[in-house]
Amino acid sequence: MIDVVMTITTFVMSYAMVPQVTKSFNDKQVEIAWQTLVLTTTGILVMIICLWLLELKFNVIANSFLAILWVSLIVMKLIFKKA
Repeated sequence: MIDVVMTITTFVMSYAMVPQVTKSFNDKQVEIAWQTLVLTTTGILVMIICLWLLELKFNVIANSFLAILWVSLIVMKLIFKKA
């Protein structure tokens, strides 16, 4: 039951990230501080490892999607900074 609640919550957080990613892509500018980007992404990746070890597979999938969104913001910030 806890796995289901955590998975749903993570998918909701991922859904909330989509407008930020699309806005950043369209504006060619990421308005999130480096500290926030790096620490949040690192935290999510550590959580993925812990969830994998706990064998919470659906939660690993949900957090992986969230991590992809955060990493895409980091990549966009790097690319748009050079442009």
